[in-house]
Amino acid sequence: VLVVASRELGSDFLEEWLADYARARGVMDDTSDDRIAEVVSRMETGLKFAGVTAVEDRLQEGVPQAIDTIKRTGARVWVLTGDKTETAINIANSCALFGEETKLAHIVGCSTVREAREGLQRAAFEIGDTKDAGLVIDGSTLLQALGDMECRRRIYDLGMASRSCVCSR
Repeated sequence: VLVVASRELGSDFLEEWLADYARARGVMDDTSDDRIAEVVSRMETGLKFAGVTAVEDRLQEGVPQAIDTIKRTGARVWVLTGDKTETAINIANSCALFGEETKLAHIVGCSTVREAREGLQRAAFEIGDTKDAGLVIDGSTLLQALGDMECRRRIYDLGMASRSCVCSR
């Protein structure tokens, strides 16, 4: 969903805002995202609502059947997406990456290697010997995990134990 709104800007405000935005984008530390958000929020005040719009991105015909066929051969299917985790799971369900019987293990929101290790260990326990296991992992967790050999081994083991996996942003 996209909300459409407008606002008239004075040239002084715009020049100051553009300079602040450029400075915020130039920050190369952990505060970069927060600084950018603060500057952007100043632009997003006093807006006049114009309307909303939405785009539905439908799967192409035959995608669920193709993924099901691939999975029935014994192949493991991993999907990497820039979508948020909830959206990625919905897409995975609609394209038959995950079925009704799939036992899902979620490893999301880890901001340290320790959290990633614990999440991976918990996921292995949840999946156990399940024949139709699926894995959900997000980018922040993957970033932490790939820097640690133990986590990398656990991801491999989970990948081998799972029939499908979705990696979200």
